[in-house]
Amino acid sequence: MSPITLSYDLAEIVGAAIVTIAVVFALFRIDDTVFDLMYWWTFFRHSRSPRRGSFDLDELRARPQQRIAIFVACWHEDAVIDKMIDYAVRAVDYEHFDILVGVYPNDEPTRVKVEAAARRYPNVHAVVNDKPGPTTKAQNLNCVYRAMREIEGDDPFAICVLHDVEDVIHPLSLLVYNYFVPEAQMLQIPVFPLEYPWYEFVGWTYADEFAKNHCKDMLLRERLGAFVPSAGVGTAFARDALDHVAESESDLFPEGALTEDYQFALRLHEHGLRTSFVLKRLTPQRRGAPATAAAYVATREYFPNKAPAAIRQKSRWVAGICLQAWQRVGWRGNAATLYMLYRDRRGLIANAGAFVGYVVLFAAIALVVWHRVDERAFAPLLPGGTWVWWLLAFVLASTLLELVQGAGFTTWIYGPKAGLLSIARAPVAAYVNGVATFRALWTFTASAVRGVPMQWAKTAHVFPTESTLETFTREATGGAEEVSQRR
Repeated sequence: MSPITLSYDLAEIVGAAIVTIAVVFALFRIDDTVFDLMYWWTFFRHSRSPRRGSFDLDELRARPQQRIAIFVACWHEDAVIDKMIDYAVRAVDYEHFDILVGVYPNDEPTRVKVEAAARRYPNVHAVVNDKPGPTTKAQNLNCVYRAMREIEGDDPFAICVLHDVEDVIHPLSLLVYNYFVPEAQMLQIPVFPLEYPWYEFVGWTYADEFAKNHCKDMLLRERLGAFVPSAGVGTAFARDALDHVAESESDLFPEGALTEDYQFALRLHEHGLRTSFVLKRLTPQRRGAPATAAAYVATREYFPNKAPAAIRQKSRWVAGICLQAWQRVGWRGNAATLYMLYRDRRGLIANAGAFVGYVVLFAAIALVVWHRVDERAFAPLLPGGTWVWWLLAFVLASTLLELVQGAGFTTWIYGPKAGLLSIARAPVAAYVNGVATFRALWTFTASAVRGVPMQWAKTAHVFPTESTLETFTREATGGAEEVSQRR
């Protein structure tokens, strides 16, 4: 085969790859456009929703306090657990709450830290697991749930809240749970990652994704009548709802699940219980004032800022939400739930397609530039016909629109600089999500072939410094106090 023929064949192959990816992207972009139109339509129709807008702090504090149990599962968390407990005890604006920390008998450093905290604070309890670790987070939480019955005595808990050891619990979040539960049997507040320096692109991709998902997607899920998934942190459950599920299921939280929080929220929905999402700030946004995530009642934490750690964590999310939940739950529910299950699980193709799409796009651009320099080098050869160019134009325009819209949500929460940089971070997010998806497919398939349960990949955690915590607490409560006093 001559070099000219080889170059022509390669040009056709690259061109065909571009068109194939464009077709897949076009289908997803049509779906995204419909989803966005539904969101903005409901956004204006629900502009006065009690779960949007700003809080009246006096109204929150006027509600009689129900007893709240905060569940925290631990395995090798001695580096952060005492810091998390200390901050929660001193910063949370609520009187009637306890922290129940699940530890393992063979994790002495963590157990010692929690038991020391329990001696300092009467509302902190160390729950030693009945099995050596590591098990799963779900098994740990089930053990904590059983221990809660003994701890509560004659003053039963009315609300149970899930948190992780790296969480910075918003000082007013328990007041919010107390206000909305048990009207909603599950209540999820936003998760807004703590800010990294602007150049930590991997860590910031979490902020971009959570800003869009928790300012748009979660709200629309509830408005359409679908289930609201638990984020695993900042999730409050009515005690009666937990008891109801525990009586009808073999285990409360599905112990073999990699994303037990997601599957548990789906369980609640299937039992006819209400799952809700609350996106409310403490003060009305003043014109010209910079956007700040601390203005919202939200859980804050540091997510991984290095690609290998982010890929491991997101691989677990993809395997649990897209594959394991599909395997265990299948397709059931009302039309809105089926649609949201599709959107959750389409990530298998969308993530992989975005990753491959950027690779092909950058390769095609490089080949075109190379061809301009040296005409002997081949350039991608696209099939003839006007429809191809219209297809590519639609994909390009809709992708840019999606990036701009995502930048708008990031700006809404983190400010204009972060919003603008979110566009530059899009290829980084595509790389992390794409590789994580391929890894999830590999581990899930290997697990199925070998007949061995998938292992939970633990994420290394860090907790903010004291200066960061002081700044957050001041921003999270100062403005609300001013408004409360003026009223």
